[in-house]
Amino acid sequence: MTKMIILDKIEYNIILENDIFNVNILSDEKYNEKGFEEFLYYFKTTWEYIRDNNMFYFLLINMGKAKNGLDLPLFAYIKLIQHITELNNIIAKHCHSICLFTENIEKWQATYNLITNLWNPPEQRPMLFTSNKQEIDMFFHSNKIIPVTQ
Repeated sequence: MTKMIILDKIEYNIILENDIFNVNILSDEKYNEKGFEEFLYYFKTTWEYIRDNNMFYFLLINMGKAKNGLDLPLFAYIKLIQHITELNNIIAKHCHSICLFTENIEKWQATYNLITNLWNPPEQRPMLFTSNKQEIDMFFHSNKIIPVTQ
């Protein structure tokens, strides 16, 4: 498969490449509601495209450039949870596993734990928080959905 750039902004991009759905944080900017809404829209519609075309992807969220610790406001986390809730059935069936690549593992693990305390669906894909690129390949290699043919 060729590289498909879904959204390319100064702050972030969304790229489908091979079997990886890449979300890359490219700069550490303050929260921008319009930009966040745009990101959520493209994130959601890309997963819908994947579902509609019966495709399967690993999700790699690269937070490598988010070093200043800028956080989303509470209402943005609520929007994010709403979107993930809406996408849960698609992700459960079309996402092999999820990896968050970051230098601040503890912060993002705590955020994830908070979200799953508020919303904990029965079908969750395996998730890894890591700062080691080699762990990503091993994790993705060991967590793969076997598609059911009809």
